[in-house]
Amino acid sequence: LNGGTISGGTLDQQGGAALSVQSSSSNRLVGVQVLGDLNLTAANAALRVGGNLNVSGTVRMGALNCSLGFEGSQTFQSGTISCESPPGGSFGGMIEMQSPGTLTIAPGATIRGGRGTIGGSWQFGQPMTLVNNGTIASDVSGALLTIAGPSFTNAGQVQAINGGTLTRSGGPYVQTAGDTLVGNVLNASTGVQLNGGTLRGNAGTISGNVVNNGGVLAPGSTAAGALNIVGTYTQGASGVMNVEIGGTTQGAQFDRLTVSGAATLGGTLNIQLINGFQPTSGSFAILGHASRTGTFATVNGTSIGNGFSFAPDYITSSTQTTLVVQ
Repeated sequence: LNGGTISGGTLDQQGGAALSVQSSSSNRLVGVQVLGDLNLTAANAALRVGGNLNVSGTVRMGALNCSLGFEGSQTFQSGTISCESPPGGSFGGMIEMQSPGTLTIAPGATIRGGRGTIGGSWQFGQPMTLVNNGTIASDVSGALLTIAGPSFTNAGQVQAINGGTLTRSGGPYVQTAGDTLVGNVLNASTGVQLNGGTLRGNAGTISGNVVNNGGVLAPGSTAAGALNIVGTYTQGASGVMNVEIGGTTQGAQFDRLTVSGAATLGGTLNIQLINGFQPTSGSFAILGHASRTGTFATVNGTSIGNGFSFAPDYITSSTQTTLVVQ
């Protein structure tokens, strides 16, 4: 496609064929269901989309300085947008708005890869409101996927895994439902607002302040693990922190949240024993912080059995909140 419009109907190119998009900024798909792949693999390749994006395969943004521009508010209904640009050039793949509006990622649709920007500015650069009900994954080692624009809300799945870094720029990272998995780095200079869903760690780091107003923070993902916050952590009355304890090794056998700044505590702490572990003595430093104010209003799961229980200790150390077996 080089300077034209494909409008309406179905573009059936299954069986290995793919539509190759060239560098003209007038390339357009309007109300087309694409069966197969789209390739933006020529330098400065650009494609404008109207009437929602519905792809059965993959949109490969494999060129330097390539652009996928949405003409006003739309839904990315199905398929995968894969940011695969090589090093070099000004940037990799740019997913942007041709006119101001909301891009909604539907359940089952995915944006993944590295060297890409969602809500950026290259060919078009109008403000994007991004709503994720599908999946966004920064999953390429050493590469950066950026969510830009004034507004982003996650109610689906977001992942920073496999050595990939996810950066939120232009506004806060807001989650109302769904799940965020931090297995490497999440940069959020204007903060993370956890209003619902789950924020999980897997030896990852969040750079930015985290406010948990109504979600669940779990330092481990599918087992005990660790999460680091370079910033502050605030847990409100409706916030929840889940910790798993399955041994005596911090961050590996029992969950650990480390906060470089101040921790302000409230809400609920849920404790769960795993791996058949039943301690009869000792303490578990589940939370590290530069300073702390407040305490968990509710602590569930304190009973260990055999007459033993966990008790939160906020007093012994100003830089550690621990669970003491008594």
